[in-house]
Amino acid sequence: MLAILAVTGAVLIACNGDSVSYRPPTAEIAERADCHAPDIESRLSALNLSSIDPGRPSAVGVGYPPRRFEPVAVVRCERGANAAGELTIDSVRLEGDVEAVWDAFRVDSKRFPDNVQASCAVAQNVPAGLWFVDANGRAMRPAWPAAPCGFQDHPIVVLAELHEVDRQQQAKPLPADNPGVCSEKYGSGFMTTTDTDTQRAESADRRTRLAETYALAFPIEDVGRLQVCRFIESADSSIQQSRSRLTLDQSIDLVREVIEAPPAPPCALTATRTAQIPLFRADGSGGARIDIELDGCGRATGTGIPFVTAPATVIAAVGEAPQ
Repeated sequence: MLAILAVTGAVLIACNGDSVSYRPPTAEIAERADCHAPDIESRLSALNLSSIDPGRPSAVGVGYPPRRFEPVAVVRCERGANAAGELTIDSVRLEGDVEAVWDAFRVDSKRFPDNVQASCAVAQNVPAGLWFVDANGRAMRPAWPAAPCGFQDHPIVVLAELHEVDRQQQAKPLPADNPGVCSEKYGSGFMTTTDTDTQRAESADRRTRLAETYALAFPIEDVGRLQVCRFIESADSSIQQSRSRLTLDQSIDLVREVIEAPPAPPCALTATRTAQIPLFRADGSGGARIDIELDGCGRATGTGIPFVTAPATVIAAVGEAPQ
């Protein structure tokens, strides 16, 4: 499930003001949690998570948590890997303060009033498959609470507080390091800058601000294995050059180092080679991205991040596809 957030133009007032509250239909109760339901498995084994159709209808049975269901655990469906390097679909049982997570889903969704249209700019994906499980093993899939321009962030925050107690894996006929398919790219995302532009760069705690503003869209420590898409840039086009998938450790280091990087100095060079990295968790949630210049001024930018100086370790990690 995907949405776009960050309203622009004439509807900005609606994003900060009036909205309409509603609840989706009540969820159905299944005999057990199933991470191999067709819509879940197809998302987790997709070669390009960022191209998921935002107009796809919701899966059957997903809905508002029923009143008489008493969950004792959460099952999250994830994209994983086994010792043989095969892609796996993982059923991960989580325990802890399940009641807090339950409460985060038992809230009203919100949307724009009927006479308001929004143009939104930042992609948001919710987890591909999430189940609440009761003491008898029965399960239900909650609808992710909506916000006027996407989805609410609080469920992803409380989910992060749970801990894993069991993981069941099923292998798929696909290598876990398959680089996938890159989305089409329009423009490099970079421009030349002056001293004035540099002085405007934000100086607040970037990690805290990203967590507060883009909690669902921007995974940090919980990022999954990231896809790197490399492009050759010209004045009027971006041509895909190569693609690869980072290891989990490389992925975590890349996000952390870009977030902590210093603001970039003024730049008068135009990069001819860039890399784009969509940000997703192992459960398919996320949707933000990071862009990196592989030559020129060697900067990085991304969702909620101004131009920063890309660390040499980041450029080395994403600069060349493995032979």
